[in-house]
Amino acid sequence: MSTALSTLREYLATSFCRHDEFKSLVPDAAGGTTTNIRCAALKAVYDDNNFRYWWGRFTGSTNAGTNFRVTAFANTNGDLTISPAVSDGPVAADTFQLMKQVHPDELDTAINWGILSTENIALEPKKDETLVTVANTYEYTIPSGFEYISEVIEEGGTENEFHKYYIVDYRGWDIVSDGTTPKLVINPQYYTQTVGRNLRLIGQSKPSVLATESATTEIFAPYIVCKALEYLYRSRIKDDESYKDSYIMCKSDAMEMIPDVQVSPQGRRVHW
Repeated sequence: MSTALSTLREYLATSFCRHDEFKSLVPDAAGGTTTNIRCAALKAVYDDNNFRYWWGRFTGSTNAGTNFRVTAFANTNGDLTISPAVSDGPVAADTFQLMKQVHPDELDTAINWGILSTENIALEPKKDETLVTVANTYEYTIPSGFEYISEVIEEGGTENEFHKYYIVDYRGWDIVSDGTTPKLVINPQYYTQTVGRNLRLIGQSKPSVLATESATTEIFAPYIVCKALEYLYRSRIKDDESYKDSYIMCKSDAMEMIPDVQVSPQGRRVHW
């Protein structure tokens, strides 16, 4: 199951932050400006300036991915004054997260560290449709990122039609490399190319980091969160020894989850 960066951050912050020091919220449809978020969920619930100096990140719509700092809070209408100003006044689609004791960028760094820790044990699905068949050409440079390729499908007579009937015979293609550039090699004895058709390559890639709010990963989410917590606790041990037990526990829990993370290779290996 795919999990988005914004969702992983919520899981992580909920585990790491103290009670009531992380919130995932929806702004009001009206009342927002480039320096103000109006949120009914906070109205008359918290004292004025309760959220002053909290960090925030927009997770949806045009402001998605933008960090901010709360400089003031007025509970009458649930108004958060933020800095720096954003490009568009927040509306209901501009969902956002608030956190008190950690910057959202640090949470993202921890999440991506957790993802990269699976490099040698996990693979993610990958698909590419950029190759186009050319007359009298039997070698094509494989697009970057593939670790394995399991299927090659030639586009049908209709644009973007990649039906199972068009799967290229496994004997009709192979992968070779000169040590630097892997090539998809066509065997015309088993596959007759139709010139000008796109080829869909289906395979697997190493896990990649998440850079946008909606970017997703197939890696087992509890493992990523556990490794991210390990990262956060370890970074704080030097200044506070009380984090040491939590660090050891998360490290142990993550090791127990490795069987849930492992993904077996499928197809032919792409040697880079």
